[in-house]
Amino acid sequence: MIDKIGSSYIYTGSKAVKKSNPLPKEQDRKTDGLEVSDFGQVLSRSMAESKKIPDVQQDKVDAIKSQIESGTYSPDSFSIAARLIAAGILED
Repeated sequence: MIDKIGSSYIYTGSKAVKKSNPLPKEQDRKTDGLEVSDFGQVLSRSMAESKKIPDVQQDKVDAIKSQIESGTYSPDSFSIAARLIAAGILED
């Protein structure tokens, strides 16, 4: 089996390697770049502004929580049902 291995696979010691492609000079190097489209810039600004708005309206949550704790909370069941049907959660 070993005799079938060609001489290119047998290590014969290291040889000096000649540098064929030297690195370009700093002024000749190309730099990578990135351009953001106008839409991308608008989208980025919009997302930054939307992050400033809280996800939860804490004042409304606190008001409903205090109503529930005091026993005075009475949700409008007709309005809730209509919204569920409109959202496709309930079927006719």
